[in-house]
Amino acid sequence: MTTSIVGPGQGHRSFLMAIHAPPLRLRHNLVVSLANQGDRLGETLLRDVGRMWRTPGLQIGYRYEDSPICVPDGTAPYPDAPHDFIASTRPGSRAPHAWLNNGSSTLDLYGRGFVLLRLGINSPDVSPIETAAAARHVPLETITVTQPDVVQLYEHRLVLVRPDGHVAWRANEPPLNAAALIDKVRGAQLQHTGDALL
Repeated sequence: MTTSIVGPGQGHRSFLMAIHAPPLRLRHNLVVSLANQGDRLGETLLRDVGRMWRTPGLQIGYRYEDSPICVPDGTAPYPDAPHDFIASTRPGSRAPHAWLNNGSSTLDLYGRGFVLLRLGINSPDVSPIETAAAARHVPLETITVTQPDVVQLYEHRLVLVRPDGHVAWRANEPPLNAAALIDKVRGAQLQHTGDALL
């Protein structure tokens, strides 16, 4: 049904045309036409507007490059791609999600303090890091994960994750100076010489 405003001089005929619905065949054609336009509009919205909101690289791929409380490991940053998320344990990156055998996510491990992941069956002893953290009253939980898919995803045998879920440090062996590592990630040592932690 269409509506129109009948003004002076338009007469009775215009009024009747405005209030009567079109014949059934015309209504059917109109509905089909609008549906086809809607399909095209929906495709356009999904393609163009939807793309603006499907940006996992921007939403969960945020990383702290050159953070004073992350220990760089010399790896090149991966490209900034708003539409693509690259899971990585590169320092400054958000620690990746993986399902653990108990049904929880690796992300459930983070948020209450620092978490030091020992990855793999023969992961190194981390007692010097634990001792350094305890001496500085830094909350640190050490968790050993041996699931092959998680070990592969996390790329290194030792990964230190901050309470905000971002990786502070990673390596395959403990640092030579565990106290310097803990001072760096807690913000007490804002200037760092590259070999102080190696």
